Amino acid sequence: AWRQYAIAYEHANLWRSQLAAKRGDYQLAYEAFLTYEELRQEELDTALLKQKAVQQSRFESIEKQARIELLDKENQLLKTEAELSAEQIENSVLAFVLLSGVFTGLMIWSYRSRRLRKRFERLANTDALTQIANRSAFVEQAQVLLEKGQKRFVPAVLIFLDLDKFKHINDSYGHQTGDWALQKAVASIQ
Repeated sequence: AWRQYAIAYEHANLWRSQLAAKRGDYQLAYEAFLTYEELRQEELDTALLKQKAVQQSRFESIEKQARIELLDKENQLLKTEAELSAEQIENSVLAFVLLSGVFTGLMIWSYRSRRLRKRFERLANTDALTQIANRSAFVEQAQVLLEKGQKRFVPAVLIFLDLDKFKHINDSYGHQTGDWALQKAVASIQ
């Protein structure tokens, strides 16, 4: 309603200017024309301000939308980084558990392997019946003692023992009695 009133008032001033010019009252025509031009300029300025305000609000709306989209992308990025961080921690824990398991397994395997090696060495170097060193262990120990004796210039002593007529015990009383006799002889010597 106000706009229609302003347009009507503007047109009225234009007609007034034209009427005054026809009558020859150029001063009144000029003043009416200036009023018309001022009103027209105000209307143009108002329209320009409205367009500027509309453009400004559109620009602000687009800028806010762009900010929202940017914040959404940043939020998504932070969420992805948090998920990645959580997965890295989970992978680190899993790797630690796996390495701990492997290390523990290797330690157990090493311990058992060492025990088995010692057991096999003992079985390989020990007589099963008498539990004393067998011939290969005797030769190995004798070499070590002789080498130490030569380095330190210490004499070595070797004692040989023989059980007389042992074959007669085996033949007369059996191998079990012969085994028992060997075990007792070794226990007495030790």
